Amino acid sequence: MGSASSIKSTSITLSSYVNSAESYYTFTIVATVPVTTSDYLFVTFPVTDVTMPDTLECSTTSSEIIDSLTTCEYHYADLNNLVKETVKIQLKFVSGKSQIDINE
Repeated sequence: MGSASSIKSTSITLSSYVNSAESYYTFTIVATVPVTTSDYLFVTFPVTDVTMPDTLECSTTSSEIIDSLTTCEYHYADLNNLVKETVKIQLKFVSGKSQIDINE
């Protein structure tokens, strides 16, 4: 089993900054190693500050590289404590693309 690589940079934008309002989070991530179709991204939210929905909606706006998200689900580190804090995401690349290089 491999270990998680560090992230070079990231930005998070919310669709609403109003307390208790439903909001969409937009992530921009630059990895330090190539990302392949067998890799997963794990995004962890501070559960004390964020109420997570029962179902997730995930999509991509990077249509030149990423075709879709094949996995978008809650990841439970402790199956005895099903706290919805971490989202597991897997990418499907456009035809002819097998990975995201660190320069993209």
